[in-house]
Amino acid sequence: MEVPYYDRHVRFDPDCLKEHRGNSSVASTMLNALLAWPDHPYGFGTLYGSEFDPETKCRESFVIAETVDLNKNEIHAKERALIAEVKAQLTRGRKCQVFAVYSNKHDVIERLEQLFRSEGIRAAILRASVPTHRRGAWYREQLRRGIDVALCHPKIVETGLDLLDFPSILFHETGYSLHTLRQGEPPVLAHRTATSRGG
Repeated sequence: MEVPYYDRHVRFDPDCLKEHRGNSSVASTMLNALLAWPDHPYGFGTLYGSEFDPETKCRESFVIAETVDLNKNEIHAKERALIAEVKAQLTRGRKCQVFAVYSNKHDVIERLEQLFRSEGIRAAILRASVPTHRRGAWYREQLRRGIDVALCHPKIVETGLDLLDFPSILFHETGYSLHTLRQGEPPVLAHRTATSRGG
């Protein structure tokens, strides 16, 4: 029988999980790793939890899991599917807004930008460091430069930017918030942008 995918690449210690049942650091680390790893399957190393030790009066770390890196130079299945969909949309003359939520330590957005550029697709990343009042100007500048794909965390645009120039909205990752997800859906964006233009 084939070993389950996660058991081969994210090896959680079952004894540790039983011993530390109810530990919030274990639950948080597991959840974040299992959500992020499929889209960034390398660079996680050893995963740790922590708990208070009454003897030392300090929080002590313990190993939760060992992860196995996949080849970061390989384009993985989900990435290939995204690239194919973006190419299909561009063939129809539709620029794309791609959303992903992991943009810090395990930077999926930066990887996607590199993959798009390697395929000859002009892409740019809108970072949270761009002030809110400058984000509309950022999009206009990227359009002037001729980009095909804008990438960002969906929270960055949930305040109501005009994205009518990027009619194809693709979620590579969705995150936890259903509110943020709904704000980024095409019908909601269309309503918001039309309203902002007086439509």
